[in-house]
Amino acid sequence: MLKRQCPHELTFAYPGGSISVATPDWPTLDWLTHFLTPSFRIAAGSQGRTRIQLTDDLQWFDQLKANMDRGETSLMTCFTRDGSFASFPAVATEADGTCLFDDQSQMLYRIQEDRRHVELVPARTQTKKGRRKALLRVVREIASVQSIDRRSLPVHGSCFAMDGQAVMLCGPKRSGKTTLLMDSLRRGASFVSNDRVTVSAVADAPIAHGMPTIVNVRPDSLRFFPRLGLRYSTAPTFDRDLGDDLESAEELPSQALGAESFADDSRPATKGLTPRRFCWLLQRQAMSSLPLRSIVFPRIDSTASGAALESIGTEQALSLLQQSLLTPGPHMQFPEAFAAFAESKADLKRSTEDLCRMLVTQAACYVCRLGPYAYRQGLLASLAA
Repeated sequence: MLKRQCPHELTFAYPGGSISVATPDWPTLDWLTHFLTPSFRIAAGSQGRTRIQLTDDLQWFDQLKANMDRGETSLMTCFTRDGSFASFPAVATEADGTCLFDDQSQMLYRIQEDRRHVELVPARTQTKKGRRKALLRVVREIASVQSIDRRSLPVHGSCFAMDGQAVMLCGPKRSGKTTLLMDSLRRGASFVSNDRVTVSAVADAPIAHGMPTIVNVRPDSLRFFPRLGLRYSTAPTFDRDLGDDLESAEELPSQALGAESFADDSRPATKGLTPRRFCWLLQRQAMSSLPLRSIVFPRIDSTASGAALESIGTEQALSLLQQSLLTPGPHMQFPEAFAAFAESKADLKRSTEDLCRMLVTQAACYVCRLGPYAYRQGLLASLAA
């Protein structure tokens, strides 16, 4: 049983499962809806496979934290990062279930023994942004576990849509994914996802689904798109649009926006953006899922003059895709805190190999070398050629 019931609740559906989220205030749930849709859809009148609740109760926090301090703690993997898991101290008891504490954000996570209920209990020092970040991370983690459990592949990549099909950009940080995504969007593509993509296996063709994350635009990307910085700096802000600082978004110096953007340095610099805010700035539509057409592995290459797109074979594409998985290692894994939320108990190593091979055989695969003038012509023209 959860400590208390919250008055505001919605169920969000994602390929592979559904999650009910309850909060003590409507603005938090409204912000979450704004962030997750359209990748997630609201399943009105239904109950999710898992229920997540945000409980604002300082006495309850103190009681749970005191129980943790008296117990024997061990580190437990909890949230997926780019190729790694974040770990927090955890204590498992019969009365409280599994409790984990994130000291940096001052949030306590309580996972009940039935593995169907998760309670978030913030400390006194927790901020509004901290509550929202924690809630988003739990929803996203459980949705990923449910999707993997239903034979989907979590990929570290960006994704856009053209002609009703998805193009996925895969690779490590600073390989050019976000800049290439922005360039494709300004040339008419639609947005699917910035940093995480879930690809599900179906009979006819694999389907790419966006997984919402904060969009961090780096200075070296902004210099190609000065109008984006100008539009951001002059746009009105609304509480539910703010994505700043949610996922280590760093403020960018206004000098990085380029000479074309401002006449002076007095306007605010661009920070991390929610997906919807990002689409608004680029004046592009956001889409949830589409059949996967192509997989592109971008690479920064100073020897290339423009955007050099090269078709690659199955084995090379397979190796690059396995290196682009969101979870640690060469095959899919679940973080320990949420592993029991999976129901099928499938062989993840074999599933990873099968899914990766299926994707690279059914989608066209390319390496894209990005030179200093890559964005004069863009990727769309090369793909359409």
